[in-house]
Amino acid sequence: MTDYEIVSPRDAKYNCIAFAAGDDSRKWDPNALLKPGYYWPPEALRDQDNDDIAALKRAFEAIGYSECDNGKLEAGFQKIAPYAVNEESWQHAEFQDVNGEWMSKLGDEYDIRHKSPHCFEGSIYGKVMCFMKRKIDGESRQV
Repeated sequence: MTDYEIVSPRDAKYNCIAFAAGDDSRKWDPNALLKPGYYWPPEALRDQDNDDIAALKRAFEAIGYSECDNGKLEAGFQKIAPYAVNEESWQHAEFQDVNGEWMSKLGDEYDIRHKSPHCFEGSIYGKVMCFMKRKIDGESRQV
């Protein structure tokens, strides 16, 4: 992928899931909760299958998102696009900025801005599995 703009310095403190959730203070990963600096919404945890796409959807539902039809810009809503290789393995998430472009965190590296929510499809991230949105009250974050 080459059609992107780097919008932050490298930062290993947070990951793409945390970035999409609006949290740049820690990494979100249900399988690393015993390590310092990791988080997962408690209401999204299950006894098993915390790394499937349903688990990732539960995490975003825990912070107010619900599934929606598409990734088109919609006034008054913040959208995210979770990625997975298949139903059993989520890999990535990105969010839509107020201008309609998409924002991603690349591993421990940069935050980037890109035009399409589908820009990583076919890569190690898999494909967009769905879109989710939550209502925002007046102000959305902008990077």
